[in-house]
Amino acid sequence: MSFSFGAVVVTYFPTDGQLTNLHALSNSCPRLCVVDNTPEPGDWHGALVDAGITVLHNGNRGGIAGAFNCGITELEAQGAELFFLLDQDSVLPAGYFDAMRQAAETAQGKASGEGKQDAAFLIGPLVHDTNLDALIPQFGLQGSASTSSTCASNSPSHWRAAPS
Repeated sequence: MSFSFGAVVVTYFPTDGQLTNLHALSNSCPRLCVVDNTPEPGDWHGALVDAGITVLHNGNRGGIAGAFNCGITELEAQGAELFFLLDQDSVLPAGYFDAMRQAAETAQGKASGEGKQDAAFLIGPLVHDTNLDALIPQFGLQGSASTSSTCASNSPSHWRAAPS
């Protein structure tokens, strides 16, 4: 099975460099939906739309979760079955979408082999947080107890392992 996919990128006062990255990202992603959480629509929206990128102004309704939900709804309407959730700081290596789509197909194949048709799954890469200089999220086991993840700040890009 080959999944039809798209990416949702949430923005909030994006820089010129981040906007340039969105244009580059659209070259490797067939369905790119940018959800702008900035309070007022930006004058940059038109340039992305002209490049074939879907832009939705959300004005931070529901925070980042509301923005992701808005983008997923749009991508579903465009026929996407697999969703990549990114923020404006995301810089992806070459081949990222192909590798992650292959991982999704492998996960779906394993579920189907176990008799679980249409099983849901969640796959994520290891992410390097430049502020923490660490890979996130970090989960580990100590004996039989699992360490839980806690938020190190109000930003979802700053997750760290809970102290033992």
